[in-house]
Amino acid sequence: KMVGLHHVSNACAAAILGAHLGIGLTEISSALSRVHGTQQRLELIKPGLRGATILLDSYNANPASLEKALESIAHIESPNKVLVLGDMAELGEEGEYWHKEAAQLALRYGITKLLTLGKLTKHTHDTFSRESYHAADLSDLESYLVNSIQQDSVVLVKGSRDMQLDKLRSALTTTQESEV
Repeated sequence: KMVGLHHVSNACAAAILGAHLGIGLTEISSALSRVHGTQQRLELIKPGLRGATILLDSYNANPASLEKALESIAHIESPNKVLVLGDMAELGEEGEYWHKEAAQLALRYGITKLLTLGKLTKHTHDTFSRESYHAADLSDLESYLVNSIQQDSVVLVKGSRDMQLDKLRSALTTTQESEV
């Protein structure tokens, strides 16, 4: 029920600890089957707008969590992989460097379109060699995203909390019936 291969090692660690504490494999398996993610942390929203697959990961962002999120969508089949990236906060003097690196990560994991928001993600936008759009503000980003999302898209929304990308949820979860 959780997206991301990195959760496999977490589940294995929990199972090993449970077994070490004397919990039976059936009970461990049952408990693991009930685990679910939390909102805004690689939260799978399916179907999203126009039937797209949405991964909302807007609670926090840093280079390592961005890479894990990108690894997660790399395994989802789609010719249209969109990264909506807000600034990754608290990177200090290396912020510009890591935002340029974000463009390289996005390319490595098959992102076909990049939408950015924030002062630091302007570097990501400028470094990305495929289709890219840098929004002036959250409203501009939402409008561009809603107008460009396709049925077969996989959309990863990633950014630090202060970017407020969680506010895109309602626009991305609007059903086709209400789009008339």
